[in-house]
Amino acid sequence: MILAHALAILHPEAIPFDSEELYNATHARLIQLCHMDRWLDLQYRGYCGGCSVNAGLGAFFFTILGPSIAAWKLVPVTFMATMAFFGGRLLRTQINPPAAWAWCLLLCFVPPTFYELSLTAWGNHYESGVLAIVTLYATIQYLQRPSARKAATIGLSLALGL
Repeated sequence: MILAHALAILHPEAIPFDSEELYNATHARLIQLCHMDRWLDLQYRGYCGGCSVNAGLGAFFFTILGPSIAAWKLVPVTFMATMAFFGGRLLRTQINPPAAWAWCLLLCFVPPTFYELSLTAWGNHYESGVLAIVTLYATIQYLQRPSARKAATIGLSLALGL
């Protein structure tokens, strides 16, 4: 799935676009153009934490690769890679390796709607689901061996998921 995402950003007709998502890309570009101090003011609505996270990540990719649709689409690809990694690792450690392989196969053969949502960087639904997996993984790790770092990871992923 990650490879399919990466290839899709190179084929413009395969990329879903949405006007709301392009606001987030513009937000990223403005942050990248040294308007970091206005990060929250530049949101297109009163509060959109996920949009701001996407804009920050997009600004990072724009700085490295230059502003382009392909660089912007690395934002949802990053979330997909995060979901694949933490979901697979969680299943491998808590269930067994075949469960992790099944997870990866399911991510490779998704319905068209999931594919489109996973390539659209709105900053809400899909990203929150990824953070839920990260939170679950961090919580299980914390319960097995408590530490301040793991507790902070739980708090941060919960905060970002809201």
